[in-house]
Amino acid sequence: LYENQLPFSSENIGIVKEIMISEENDMGTFRDKTGWTQKDGLNIGWWIGYLTTADNVYFFSTRITDSADSQNKEFSSCRKTITKHILQEIIKN
Repeated sequence: LYENQLPFSSENIGIVKEIMISEENDMGTFRDKTGWTQKDGLNIGWWIGYLTTADNVYFFSTRITDSADSQNKEFSSCRKTITKHILQEIIKN
């Protein structure tokens, strides 16, 4: 998708890229998709996409798990929190 190598028109790829923008901040532009399911007694959450900065592109894929009966209120947001923290460390080094 990032390199426009999918078998779709460049117009359609451009539309998808615009729809994928979830956030624009000091780090750059995030294009991504989150997901969450339950399987075998686990919550499984993920966040996949890429961050474009002024001078680079960072691809990421984060998958987390927790017990399905857990009361962890941070489970939904922590996949992004963890990923952003790691990206910030990579960018500043």
